[in-house]
Amino acid sequence: MPMVHMQTVRTVLALAAIEDWHLWSIDISHAYLNGEMDEPVYMEQPEGFIQGDCRKVICLLNKSLYRSKQGGQQWNKRLHEVLTKLNFMRMYSDALLYIYTHGDIKIIMPIFVDDMTLALKSEQSLESFIMELGKHFKLHGLGPTNQLLGIKIDCNCSHHLISLSQHQYMLEILQCFSMES
Repeated sequence: MPMVHMQTVRTVLALAAIEDWHLWSIDISHAYLNGEMDEPVYMEQPEGFIQGDCRKVICLLNKSLYRSKQGGQQWNKRLHEVLTKLNFMRMYSDALLYIYTHGDIKIIMPIFVDDMTLALKSEQSLESFIMELGKHFKLHGLGPTNQLLGIKIDCNCSHHLISLSQHQYMLEILQCFSMES
């Protein structure tokens, strides 16, 4: 599964600060299970799960799974199909950045596997898009974006400022190596 570039994330955040846009986070539940397998993939039955004849320990997968080689690719393919139907355009510079434009409505959306951040001006557009996406996937609106890929985001909209901090990440790394003092 490709990952959105950090330069893209910083650019979207800077644009949101300049334009005074809302940042909103969404999580797709069980994202990989939305991907349909387009080739036969078999796996052994998981330990403790016995269905059918005990001697048959091989299962044909109908859905993609996390940690399978095809899982990320199939989820990405399915997500692209849905976003294309919703008139989003994939950017050539970053395959996991989608943009929707229609009249005054603009939505910029970087994607991080099953998490999405929406940058947009109108809250009405936000609600409408979440409802439309919810028709295709089970999702959770996580609210205003204050954390993104381990980076804390503080927004001062009135001054068009966004500050980024990895303070918590640094503390965790120091603890990991017993260097917190």
